[in-house]
Amino acid sequence: MSSLRQLVERVERDFDEADMNIICVVAHTALEQKRTELATIALECLISHSDNEKRVLKGLQCLLRILLDKEGDG
Repeated sequence: MSSLRQLVERVERDFDEADMNIICVVAHTALEQKRTELATIALECLISHSDNEKRVLKGLQCLLRILLDKEGDG
């Protein structure tokens, strides 16, 4: 998980559409497998770097659900 975060932090260019598609797949797969920490990293990356407003809003929605679920469990 930290490798995804390190990769995102080291990239010194704009993400293109293919990169965003991969990050979406990572986030989706992580959520399906209940790996919320990995999903959170992918969603934060998506929100920070995507130019697609619908994708950013969906990412925010998913991230908010994860954070609210964590609050409820804690």
